[in-house]
Amino acid sequence: FINGFAVVRLNDQYGYIDEKLVLKIQAGFEYSKDFAKNGLAVAKANGKYGYIDKTGKWVIEPIYECADSFNDSDTAAVEISGKRGLINANGKLVVPARFSYIYPFNPLTKLAEARDGDI
Repeated sequence: FINGFAVVRLNDQYGYIDEKLVLKIQAGFEYSKDFAKNGLAVAKANGKYGYIDKTGKWVIEPIYECADSFNDSDTAAVEISGKRGLINANGKLVVPARFSYIYPFNPLTKLAEARDGDI
């Protein structure tokens, strides 16, 4: 259990149970990850990734080709049209999606690292 929830798979769909093993979010996602400290989790629906809250509601709509969990600096890497950038917990791009790969902000340095000479 991470942040009070665990991902479960039922009939090829993903949902969440709490520590009492009670199904809290119905299994209706194509894929999902654990909740981050900010209370958001990556989930996939209709072939796209977005972020849900602990009630299962979309906080950031599923519009991304790929999405990583939020890190301690509250940024997450997402992929749009084959390029990666960083969003904040409001879904705003804080680093444009123009990189082949990007590592989220390091909470100590507040810097992101891009790869493949895309800058």
